[in-house]
Amino acid sequence: MHGVHPLDTMLRTDPECRLRRAFAAWSDLLGFGRPFADSSWTPDAAVWRSQAERVGHAYRAQCRHLSPTVKGESYMLLLNDGMVRSLIWEDSSTSVDLGMWLYSAVFAHNAVVATEPESGSPGVRTVISSGWAAEHSFGEVRVDDLVYDYTRKSAGMSVLARQTGNPVLVSNPPQLQLNTAFSRAFLLDEAGSKHGIAGAALYVDASFLRDVAEEFSQSSTIRINDWTRESDRVFAVEHLERAGAEGRRPSEILTLDSWMRRQKDVSKDLRHGVDPFPSRNRPWVFGLLLDKNPISVVLPSLSTTVFRVIGYFPHDEDPADFIVEL
Repeated sequence: MHGVHPLDTMLRTDPECRLRRAFAAWSDLLGFGRPFADSSWTPDAAVWRSQAERVGHAYRAQCRHLSPTVKGESYMLLLNDGMVRSLIWEDSSTSVDLGMWLYSAVFAHNAVVATEPESGSPGVRTVISSGWAAEHSFGEVRVDDLVYDYTRKSAGMSVLARQTGNPVLVSNPPQLQLNTAFSRAFLLDEAGSKHGIAGAALYVDASFLRDVAEEFSQSSTIRINDWTRESDRVFAVEHLERAGAEGRRPSEILTLDSWMRRQKDVSKDLRHGVDPFPSRNRPWVFGLLLDKNPISVVLPSLSTTVFRVIGYFPHDEDPADFIVEL
């Protein structure tokens, strides 16, 4: 039934439950509330300026690393000192979509880390998780949605909406509706050092590893590598066509120590104009280098295992030659 204005029509619709797998990364600026608490929540202009600049730099750093998708499956939202990015998994989604989303999340985390020392801030913590999202309702309400239809002189946007810029009055992004991946990541970050999730670092929920492996378990083009080595754990999504039948062996993949030992050679090559990473073997969609020791987290509303991410293997480099240190 058509309502008296667009919002009335939206309100007459019944809630739905469009359930899809979701991945989420929640980044939190550590210690952000302390200056406010220290001033009994009445900070002076200098504190306001400092905090606004801190979150503004972090926001800009995040926006430099976006992973746009055709249907808007990828989405990012800033909430005060926290930033959440989510990827909704559609039937048409591919390993490339997931790989580029994770690439953006990791590089955004590092970009925010780079902005923090300038202000003496304690850094940012990012937690990546997975779950489900249940889209249930319309995503927003704008000024035009409140304009009665009988007052419109013609079809389309009302005069009032055009004059005011049709601002958003209510926001309920479909990508974050009942998003348990976001909920898990947020809860784990809030658990903090008391539960082993300490400091400015990147962590991954075991649910992310499990769900990624499950999503590609029946794929004829993707292989999941999950190796526990002497000093770390490697989790990678591999292109079968690029990797060949055997693919990379665990011993061929960089460790953090071997990467650190290579830095002198890398610097020397760069000084002499030599490509320090000549290999064009790029077999992975992505890879995560994890601390070998799992972190058991038991909360009233969530029990899971978390790993600290100490390195990241991007899609455009050989994992035997290059790693992004975290």
